Amino acid sequence: MPAPYISSALEIGGVIHSSAAWLKSLSGRIDQSAPSDDYFLLLIDDSVEPENGAVTRIAGSSKFVHVQGSDTLIDLPIPAKEIHGDTGLVWMLSTTEFELTKAGAYAAVTATCENG
Repeated sequence: MPAPYISSALEIGGVIHSSAAWLKSLSGRIDQSAPSDDYFLLLIDDSVEPENGAVTRIAGSSKFVHVQGSDTLIDLPIPAKEIHGDTGLVWMLSTTEFELTKAGAYAAVTATCENG
């Protein structure tokens, strides 16, 4: 099993795994410093962080209503062997739901996956 992905700072997103893999868990927070807004965590089938625009999502977007001054917890329930990236696994924090509009470096996450 690959090493867990662990944010070392607040991020816009990151590469959980750079080749085919199954996502096993993802949790974290949107930091209290982020402006009040609706944020969407996108899980993307890619091996690098993509630019803004259309992306190949591998699961529905998870919406988080965030209020500045309080952390917003991220805890995605992930059924076994249901979220698979053919190219890789990337998470991104977006201000839009159906395509990527990078939100800013406001999140920290921990994720685990298995090769596949």
